[in-house]
This record gives sequence, structure tokens and C-alpha cells, in this order.
Amino acid sequence: MPVTAVAAGALAVVFAMAVAGKVSRPAFTRFRRSAAALWPVPGRLGARPATALAAAVLLAEAAVAAGLLLVGIVAPRPVFSAAVLLLAVFTAAQILALRRGRAVTCACFGRTDTSVSRTGVARNAVLIALGLLGAVTADRPGTTALSLVCAVAGGVAGLVVASLEDIVSLFRIPPVPAKGAGR
Repeated sequence: MPVTAVAAGALAVVFAMAVAGKVSRPAFTRFRRSAAALWPVPGRLGARPATALAAAVLLAEAAVAAGLLLVGIVAPRPVFSAAVLLLAVFTAAQILALRRGRAVTCACFGRTDTSVSRTGVARNAVLIALGLLGAVTADRPGTTALSLVCAVAGGVAGLVVASLEDIVSLFRIPPVPAKGAGR
């Protein structure tokens, strides 16, 4: 259960941050545009289908976040499976956009200043691994106190993972303009 609690805590924080970043009208509008741009089927996704897709994703993320917060009460394997499934779909859409060379902003957490990148794909791979680990260890017994400590530690890890693009950007060195450029 301690490993399950760490995984549940981390994923709950990530999904809760994703939901919180999309609930305002402007943030949801940005996310709807991002979801439409990431739609893998050739052709443009219309406004109504894009809104339905974005709303479905938001509701699924909220349900997963709630389920992960209640992992000691609800059956954990289906909740972890839903988290892994959502993350796998998100990752596949990001990989397709990268392979097609499309510059798409990702409003995964409500922000629009980040583009779909290998960093986001790596973040999702880590989260998928956590979800699988949580599902595999779901039946292991643990003490309530230890599980609570592990869930909090997982929550802190979730904050770090959800902020991965921001952390990576801190260490990115901007390109130096060539001599004579800008004249």
C-alpha cells in the first residue's frame, strides 16, 4: 500500500492541477483549441466536437483525480487503469504531433506558453509508469499512517512532475544571436 499511496498521491495532484488549470472560461477555451489542434485524425475538428472533446477530457480528469484521492475507499485498479488510459491517449496525441512536425501549444495545465515537446512526453511516460506501479501494488497491505505519509510524498512528487516543463525551461540556455544580427 505505501507504493500505491505514493502513486495515487502523485497522480491525484497532477490530475487535480490539470483540472484546476482548465476550469475558468478563458483556460477552457485555450484547452479546447489545444485539444482540437492535437486531434490525430486528418482534417479540422469543428467547434462543437472540440468543445465536447475538451469537456469529456476535463470530466474524465476530474473523475480520475477524485478516484485517486479516494483510493483507500474505492477499488484502486480501475482508477489507476483510467489514469493510465488517459495518459496513454494524451501521450499518443503528443507523439503524433511531434512526428508530424506540428507546433502545437499544450494547454494541459491551462497554460498556453508551453508547446508539445519531448519533455511533456517524458513527463507522461513517468506518470504512466506510476499508474502501472500503483495498479500492480494495489493489493499490498500497509498501515494508515505510513500510507498517509506516502500519499503526501507522492503529492509533492506530483507537483514536481506536473511542473517539469517549467523546471526544464529554467535550465535552457537561450541561443546567442549571431554577430551583426538585428541591425
